[in-house]
Amino acid sequence: MEAEHPVMIQARRLLHRLEGAVNAPHWSKFWLAVLGVCDWEIVNPIPPEAWLLPDWVPLAPWRWWELFVQSWESIDWVAYRNDIAPSDNYHPKTWLLNSINLFIADIWTPYLRPKSLARRAEDWVSKLVDMEDANSDYADLASVNTPMNLLLCYIRDGPDSYSCWDTAFLVQAVSVAGLAEDVRWKPILTRGLEFLDRQQIRENCKDQEVGYRHFRKGAWAFSNRDQGYGVSDRISEALKAVILLQKEADGYPQLLEDQRIFDVVDTLLTYQNSSGGCASYEATRGSESLEVLNTAEVFGRIMIEYDYPECTSAVLTALTLFLKDWPDYRRTEIRGFIQRGVNYIKKAQRPDGSWYGSWGVCFTYGTMFGLECLGSVGENYANSLSVRKGCEFLLSKQRGDGGWSESFQRPCHALLASKLQAHTEITESPSFHILSRSIGREELFAYTNGRFLVDEKNQLDRRYVKFDLDALCSTAAAVDGQLSQITAIEKMEGGFSKVLLMQKENGMELIAKIPCRIAGPAVLTTECEVGVLEFLRKHTSIPVPRVLSWSSDRSNAVRAEYIIMEKASGVQLYEVWGKMSDFDKLQLIRSLTTLEAQLSAIRFPAYGGLYLQKETNIFKSIPLDKDIDPTGSFCIGPSCDRTYQTEEIESDVPSLYGIGPWNTISALGISIARRELSRISNGHHPSHAQFYHGSFGEHAHLLENTIRLMMLLDTNSILSRSSQPTLWHTDLHMGNIYVSPDEHSRIVSFIDLQGVLVLPAFLQARWPVFLKPAKENEYVKGFIQPKLPDNFDQLDEEEKKAASSEWEQGMRAKAYEVATYLENKPAYTAMHVPRVFRELFIRCGETSEMGVLPLRECLIEIFHSWSDLGFTGDCPFSFTKEEIEIHQSQFADYQDWYRVQAIAQECLETDAEGWISPHRGFEYIRAANKQLQDMYIQRMVGKKTPEEVKAIWPFPV
Repeated sequence: MEAEHPVMIQARRLLHRLEGAVNAPHWSKFWLAVLGVCDWEIVNPIPPEAWLLPDWVPLAPWRWWELFVQSWESIDWVAYRNDIAPSDNYHPKTWLLNSINLFIADIWTPYLRPKSLARRAEDWVSKLVDMEDANSDYADLASVNTPMNLLLCYIRDGPDSYSCWDTAFLVQAVSVAGLAEDVRWKPILTRGLEFLDRQQIRENCKDQEVGYRHFRKGAWAFSNRDQGYGVSDRISEALKAVILLQKEADGYPQLLEDQRIFDVVDTLLTYQNSSGGCASYEATRGSESLEVLNTAEVFGRIMIEYDYPECTSAVLTALTLFLKDWPDYRRTEIRGFIQRGVNYIKKAQRPDGSWYGSWGVCFTYGTMFGLECLGSVGENYANSLSVRKGCEFLLSKQRGDGGWSESFQRPCHALLASKLQAHTEITESPSFHILSRSIGREELFAYTNGRFLVDEKNQLDRRYVKFDLDALCSTAAAVDGQLSQITAIEKMEGGFSKVLLMQKENGMELIAKIPCRIAGPAVLTTECEVGVLEFLRKHTSIPVPRVLSWSSDRSNAVRAEYIIMEKASGVQLYEVWGKMSDFDKLQLIRSLTTLEAQLSAIRFPAYGGLYLQKETNIFKSIPLDKDIDPTGSFCIGPSCDRTYQTEEIESDVPSLYGIGPWNTISALGISIARRELSRISNGHHPSHAQFYHGSFGEHAHLLENTIRLMMLLDTNSILSRSSQPTLWHTDLHMGNIYVSPDEHSRIVSFIDLQGVLVLPAFLQARWPVFLKPAKENEYVKGFIQPKLPDNFDQLDEEEKKAASSEWEQGMRAKAYEVATYLENKPAYTAMHVPRVFRELFIRCGETSEMGVLPLRECLIEIFHSWSDLGFTGDCPFSFTKEEIEIHQSQFADYQDWYRVQAIAQECLETDAEGWISPHRGFEYIRAANKQLQDMYIQRMVGKKTPEEVKAIWPFPV
């Protein structure tokens, strides 16, 4: 009914006139308190001790017959105990009753009431309720005390759910864990045994055959004895729990004598079908053709009972355990039962090694029971093909976080798309493929994932890695304790590492990653990536691949650094992004920011790389605090940033500037400036000659000023809120985010954590690549929604398409920003630190490559905005008007170069290095580059000469 319906309006007016529920009668107050919408303080006490009074006492209870208009938090409940609306106050309370209530509520209950007396009274009232229920066949006095009696029974007895099932599993779990004889667990397990003793069904149904009820003597039901239906797996699990305590452990009472155990076995032996499998409630009684008479449209397979691997496994494991302690009872029948059941279990196994579970979701659940059954009869990984296939199935389905979650859609899709694959014995060496094309070994070592328009020979040389492939395959074949030959290798090369997808004979897939020289400093790059992966798996719920084997020592058998890890589960986000609804995209963004919030919450002690403590014995390291890493397994060590060159680190040069770890922002910034000074001093030549780079003296002066500025960052009021050392994945694009194939908004793995560092939050927090605003410099941060241009309706179709695309990307960027605000306040704050601080570190770190202009532009902006940027005192450097004018002229040339580079990269669909995908014709792109330059020369007629355009053109022609 609508809120403004006339009936609702009248009802509200009456409630307001009566001053709300605080003036309701006592029974109403009681039920409102039961529902939790008002405090119990408003209810006058009715102590059960009154029922302990002698019957001759005149006040003995056996003689009796018997929402709000202000904010909830502001109500003084005690004050309203005796307030009743005049219209309901038919029989006002006497002064004597009010006095008794006051005494009971304020004196007797809080100060004088003995606990033993209260317990006696509550027990007696409980018994009175049971007698009332029995005497009236549970009708009671209808609405008066029926719901009250029901409430008492619920509080006393608890809900009727699946108590026997849970109790049996809990008892088994504690017993199998070896804790059954631990004095701390014995009282709990004893009570569990007593519960199972009480809940065993001791006789068959009355008129069992006439009522078509299955044999049940000795059984346990799903919930409790009163339910009355025995279930094969419930009976079996309860029997195992009883045997584990009464026979396998010491010090437990023998509550179920042998005959009662035999009753259980007798019942279990009635559940097996001709197939060897067991059903759930009863053995199969008819043909499956009866399903044609099924009138229930929403259920299938309900007309008769069917075999289930879970039920069969439970019965077989229970009977196997039973035979250990009673080897002679119905021995022949039981052994035959077990053999037929094992044969059924093996037949029920699917080609991929799994079992289909019907009573849980689904393949993982069924496989758990299937393997337990085979294990109980002596089969294992070494002697059973079925066990091997089952184990390999489970291992192949382990999630990135170490668990085995499974959605209910997956079994449906798997059954619809199931394929039988023939088994072929592999006797040859593994085959190598790239993009479904067979390749030779040498191509595994070379860079084959594209070509470069700029400095191609050097680019390819830095990405060439030779290694011992046979040694790598041998190492991979033995990982995770599963010796299985590598049968195929697919090259999935990245920009900084060789990435090989390796297929094992047992079906398992692995990723082998070998860093190139361009990836970063030798040793540190591999050790840091392993440290990050291990830390995330151990101390967060962020899903990343499991490292199976690795080495940072190039003298190993592989002759190269390597990491072998599990293949990420799921599908890459770019494969499904176009199919996702807007709602699913928003859900994924929310999930992403929730996971990132875990990173913001970790308080690292310093800036640098994250390493395994025992593996880092070079340079300096700082251990993590115990509250982050209780086992002392990790530490902060040197930076593995790609801007640090292996040749420099292996020399004595780093001692001049340091490569980390750093305890403060100032120390980090100063080391970067000193590194650039060191490089310039050693004659490093910039790679870009298209604009002014500055003399050595200008470099030195500018970097000295930068060092003086860096010294002041630790006391900056703005940076102090966003400088905490933070681990962050700064290259999140759709290719390194994996999502569930069934639930695209659920992230199941992140990959490519090479080069991930612990740095100040304001240098880390950012939009993921695929969520960045199309024009970040025009994007308005804060809670302001992006808008289409005011003249959108006047635009032509192409312009509308471009504007709509920018708007949609802006909306996704805004969704990420808002989600970050809701889930990850520290990152949101860091993203809103003035851009110039991030620019300062970036421009300082590229001075030796890009020259003085970008850094000087940054320092001039800081000089002009000194106090607005949170600094106190005077700026440690200054610029004259003439110096600024000269800089602006030089910087205009840099901006021209930058603009031309951006145009060329966009038109040629490449990056600063001129990388061209192998899918595109390299010679065609070279020709397009020449054509594009000619077009730009024509466009610049009257503004720049052809020579000036060629001088700033980013790609050689």
